[in-house]
Amino acid sequence: MKKEILTNLIIPGAAKSGTSSLHEYLNAHAGINMSTIKEPHFFSIDRQFQKGVDFYNSLYENNKPACRYYGESSTTYLNSFESHLKIKALIPGAKFIIILRNPIDRLYSHYQWMYNLSYESSPFKKAIEEDKNVVFNPNKSINGCYKNYLGSSLYAKSIDHLQSLFGKENVLILTTENLHANLDHTLSAISHFLKLPPFPAINKIEVNKTKDIIRVDQPLLLRIAKGFAPVGLKRKVKGMLNQFLQKHYGNKVHHSPLDKESRLWLKEHFHKDVLRLKEISDCDFSTWKDFND
Repeated sequence: MKKEILTNLIIPGAAKSGTSSLHEYLNAHAGINMSTIKEPHFFSIDRQFQKGVDFYNSLYENNKPACRYYGESSTTYLNSFESHLKIKALIPGAKFIIILRNPIDRLYSHYQWMYNLSYESSPFKKAIEEDKNVVFNPNKSINGCYKNYLGSSLYAKSIDHLQSLFGKENVLILTTENLHANLDHTLSAISHFLKLPPFPAINKIEVNKTKDIIRVDQPLLLRIAKGFAPVGLKRKVKGMLNQFLQKHYGNKVHHSPLDKESRLWLKEHFHKDVLRLKEISDCDFSTWKDFND
């Protein structure tokens, strides 16, 4: 007998758009059980998928007897059409909540994040140009991180594909800006979409926010961590080493706000995509002021 997958709710992105905070907000509802590990990438990374259904179902705790939704958040799914097809084959009735950020702000935050981690060394525009023709492959990461700067901010084609597979009624589009500015309204939209009672009162959550940090040479960090064999300890060990190296060998990194010229340059890349996004979505994008003309 084929084993049933628990997951029926998926947050596929976008990266650097508040998926970590959204994951925590959703988990605060008694009717929603979010995975204990965010970003399992089960449908996008081959080695994860090969672990099988038992592994995937083990990501959920049995602490919500009344829950109707089992959800997970993996930002590699949004730009991976292969993931969409796998999900359709195994969870045909899945619902999706997609949170999108102004594509210009999302991209710049993404670049800052990669630079802070020492996975990016090129100046901003050069980094974008170097990466723009690289085909996104979830199986090829930089220690679990991805560039795909422009591609991760081009939303419309991926949402078009998900809507065609699962139906527009099963794909809810939110924006990062509205989540921050009007949390109660956003949570109300989610509960309505999922046909659940209202969310409880929740304080504002900010998780995994890109900020000025101490930049550490990651190759050095990885060379030190390489000798630690247990896979389950890698993240913990790496985090402890990172704190030590930040204190003794790191350099403070400050990123200035993106200048007007660069915003206009990026707007040219995203203008048509945002127009299409507005056509296929009922979401309010008025807070994306770069695209309101």
